[in-house]
Amino acid sequence: MIDLVEAVMDALERRKWTVACAESCTAGRLAQALAGGRGASRIFLGGIVAYTPSTKQRVLSVSAESLARPEGAVSEDVAAQMARGAAELTGADLALATTGVAGPATDDQGNPVGRVLVALHDATDHPATATVRRFDFGEIGPDEITARTVDAAVILLAGHIAAAPDVKPGQQDRS
Repeated sequence: MIDLVEAVMDALERRKWTVACAESCTAGRLAQALAGGRGASRIFLGGIVAYTPSTKQRVLSVSAESLARPEGAVSEDVAAQMARGAAELTGADLALATTGVAGPATDDQGNPVGRVLVALHDATDHPATATVRRFDFGEIGPDEITARTVDAAVILLAGHIAAAPDVKPGQQDRS
């Protein structure tokens, strides 16, 4: 995965895009992966670990209504709002978010161990867009769930960058 992080950082740097992240179930491991990439000091603007619903709401502006739904924080809507909040808070062009249940037990809403959502917010799109992916990794252990979630987030980011035009309509080239 280190090679993919390096490739992602190179692609972001070529486009002069920045990235940030908001994390729950990965508890900082995604930020650690991104910060370890070449050029991170120019590209990675920061990460927020928002473990509790109240922190998601206060820091990332996740709506109380979304958090109050039956699935709680483990939802597409919450993941997308977390990513948007990280982008808005840091000013990043792209932002990732992770939320889910790494275990060892189900959460208070009954979401199963291994259910995670990874979101990507793209502020370079006009209007901004969000992509969310759900994964059900099963009960493979908290460390493995966290590792797979980080990998899934980096893969989502890599695919998004690869599919994006060099300069999007309405976006100025920041060369």
